[in-house]
Amino acid sequence: MAIEDQSDPTAVNSIWWYAVAFAAVWGVLAWILFMFYVGTGGAPDGPSAELVVLAIAVLAVNPVAIYLDVGAIERSGVDWSPNVRLWVAAAIVGIPATVFSTFVAVVYLYHRHRHVGTP
Repeated sequence: MAIEDQSDPTAVNSIWWYAVAFAAVWGVLAWILFMFYVGTGGAPDGPSAELVVLAIAVLAVNPVAIYLDVGAIERSGVDWSPNVRLWVAAAIVGIPATVFSTFVAVVYLYHRHRHVGTP
């Protein structure tokens, strides 16, 4: 196992993409639970307040994680220079719409993989 050379411009030192991936997975699970809940008639009181707050909190982490990950990518010297304002704005708009937030996270991770190699 070789030690990574810190002068390598393709080495991005960021683990924030894990949070973006978690938000994407959470978005899919929340949508499936919502569809199951609506399809079965749900409880008469509606979803619990704790579940709604948790879903919004997890999705609200997505713009912050994208912002921090883009900063790490820009510092690394990789050829890809993502537009941080565009990605963060799309992630913020996606917070109320779980499916859109999941879409933004998946597309971001796809582009990150193409240009950086990780995830």
